[in-house]
Amino acid sequence: MHKDDIEDAAKALYNRWSGYAGWVPWVEGGNSLMQDEARRSARAVIAAHTAKVLGDVEPVAFMFQHSETGRIAFVDAWQKENGWALANPRYSEVGTMHGASTVASLTAQRDQALARVAELEKDAARYQWLRDGDICADYPYPVMRTGGWQDGQTIWADELDAAIDAFLTKGQP
Repeated sequence: MHKDDIEDAAKALYNRWSGYAGWVPWVEGGNSLMQDEARRSARAVIAAHTAKVLGDVEPVAFMFQHSETGRIAFVDAWQKENGWALANPRYSEVGTMHGASTVASLTAQRDQALARVAELEKDAARYQWLRDGDICADYPYPVMRTGGWQDGQTIWADELDAAIDAFLTKGQP
């Protein structure tokens, strides 16, 4: 996980606490107790999510952090299995490392998912344009109509949504 990703996640979490007494805006590079707590929480969430995604993939090493100095140590699986953590009680496990092929595979999967999301967002934007019309147009009325313009059969946005939802859930309008 890149340091900027953790910082971004920590900042987003921190800003959700804005309703608490004593809250002050985020300071870039700041080291307040609450910012540190947000960073710890962000690391924990990211680590838990990574563990879930990589649940069936064996890590090649483990990252430990010293509780007093903050120093980082990397330990291979054999060392961990043979008691490294017990022999070094001031270190806490903070992450895992996976082989390059695993990371490359997951990166490719992520990129495919992001491309699919972009396609879906483009389709959603097309629908929104059809549903809502061009807000900037001189004629700001729905683009979709049934029948001719003279019989007044306009399908309003909420009716259109309901008709599409009914069709998708029941297979009929």
